[in-house]
Amino acid sequence: PASPSAGSPPAADERSAGDNEAQPTSETPPLEVRPPVVPPPPGRPRSAVGQRPRPGSAPRPSSSAMRPVCPPHDATRPIGPLVMRMQRIKEEVRPRDAEIRNAATINDSQLQELAASHSDMECLRIGDNRTVTPAALLRIAQGTPRLKNLCLRGTLATDEVVNAFISHCPDLERIDLGDCLALERINGLSTRIHIRELRLPRCDKAVTAELVASLRGCRKLEVLDLSFCTAVTDQALQELSAGCRALTWVSLAGCKQLSDAGLMALAGSNPGIKHLNLALNRQMSLTDDGVANAVRVLRRLRSFDATGCTHLHTKMPRSLAKNCEWVEELSLASCTDMCDDELRALLAGCQRLESLDLTGCQSLTEANLLEVIPASPKLRRLVVNLVPDLSESGLATLRRLVPECVIERHARQKEDPTNLFLYLGDIARPPRIKAKKKKKKNKEGSSTGKPKR
Repeated sequence: PASPSAGSPPAADERSAGDNEAQPTSETPPLEVRPPVVPPPPGRPRSAVGQRPRPGSAPRPSSSAMRPVCPPHDATRPIGPLVMRMQRIKEEVRPRDAEIRNAATINDSQLQELAASHSDMECLRIGDNRTVTPAALLRIAQGTPRLKNLCLRGTLATDEVVNAFISHCPDLERIDLGDCLALERINGLSTRIHIRELRLPRCDKAVTAELVASLRGCRKLEVLDLSFCTAVTDQALQELSAGCRALTWVSLAGCKQLSDAGLMALAGSNPGIKHLNLALNRQMSLTDDGVANAVRVLRRLRSFDATGCTHLHTKMPRSLAKNCEWVEELSLASCTDMCDDELRALLAGCQRLESLDLTGCQSLTEANLLEVIPASPKLRRLVVNLVPDLSESGLATLRRLVPECVIERHARQKEDPTNLFLYLGDIARPPRIKAKKKKKKNKEGSSTGKPKR
């Protein structure tokens, strides 16, 4: 076919193509609407908020891509310190203690079966059990070498049993032998330097001055209970204080030979004592001045019991108020001569006091109690038995002033035990006995009218 000449018009296809290139079509994409740039809050950099990524920059990775990938477990890899710590915690939490639900009724066979299934047990507590024989306890002592906590309070344990536990269990840390009346001689306690808690209340025959003095080698000892052991002397406590300087809990209740020298030696060597029990020490060798000087050293004291110490009523409460601001539990029962001034000074200095026992404090007045008790912000328990000046209306007023405090009182004053009228009413009144009429005697001395033969 002949080629088109220069003057001829272009073809229809070429003309439509040219027109399409020159004029925009209706399929052109719409303009992109971008969100407005939000200004950053004050104090933050501008690049962190409200800016679009720059053209050509790498896209920000997603949160899933930023998470670290845990490598597969490899047994040949060395264990890190965190894994070792978790394994140690899991090992410590693993139950090794003997589960004894009815410790007071368990017998020899049950105890031996339990010990056989827990050969690695670390705790054995069978307190107040009068059924287990010493022979069974002796066999258990020889089969529990990892024992750390031992409680035989109130059992039939003998010297042989206790010495076997001490010799076969080198890791013993806590020993409770209270009320074991069959004990007479305990050996080897001074060789167990890891002992932290030792309770020997009412072991009057076994606890001697030599035993107390030998405990100076237990330098980690924290808890010591020698209540009602009459052989504890000042010299023994002084020798004990030469080595034991970590005591935090001490009970010397009913130690009749205790005096100011022994108490001061113990307090001076152990200023970190938090619990001190001196109840029922009425001997005059333990004076008000001596206890006040000992309390002056114990500035971390939290609990103090002076029940029955009738002569500790003047300087000791003032020393507590001045030096022991952290005390929380206090018992001054039977301090009959303590007056209002001492109680006012005590509560003003001990603002963290939570429990206070004033049983038998007969010199306190109702007006003073209504004044000083509401001023104690943390007091939660108050015992006011046998305080005769506090009437029933005063007690009701006191309970209304301190509603968050539990106030206990069972009797206002002592009653005659033979008089049951207050409890049984008219039934307990003794019956009236009519007086017998005396018969008249005649002149001859006879009670009848007939003459005496």
